[in-house]
Amino acid sequence: MAQSSLSSIVRMFRRARARCRKSRGRYVCSSGSVKAVIDNYRIKILVEGELRGEYGYYKPEDVYSEEAFMDSLKNASGADDVYLEFPSQDVYLCLEYSIDNADKAVKAFEKMARHGFSIAITNLEGELRLYSDGNTVSTSKWLSILENR
Repeated sequence: MAQSSLSSIVRMFRRARARCRKSRGRYVCSSGSVKAVIDNYRIKILVEGELRGEYGYYKPEDVYSEEAFMDSLKNASGADDVYLEFPSQDVYLCLEYSIDNADKAVKAFEKMARHGFSIAITNLEGELRLYSDGNTVSTSKWLSILENR
């Protein structure tokens, strides 16, 4: 990919109110708890989260299986791939887009940042809790905010 194309994608993220910096041949753009890592091949959006053990009996109002949630998130966001990543003691919900889908990536990033999306993995079963603006929200509400329309 030409450097000018990468630069134009970074400008799109900056217009979405992201702070961007270049690091080791790639760009890292962030806004709140949402980060985008942009290189010549892909755009990876990371929603920060945390591991918690104190909510052992919490159950969301609309329980999705992990596979159903990931598929629904992929459809709502237009991402090519969606998965959880656990580097050391952190957790990230990752959405990957090809460089050709930069418009979809920027829209998803902007919505996630605007609504303060974050996640938490809770209890021993690894339950996923979803947050918008610091408040727990249902899976369907979180997905409806994100849908690319």
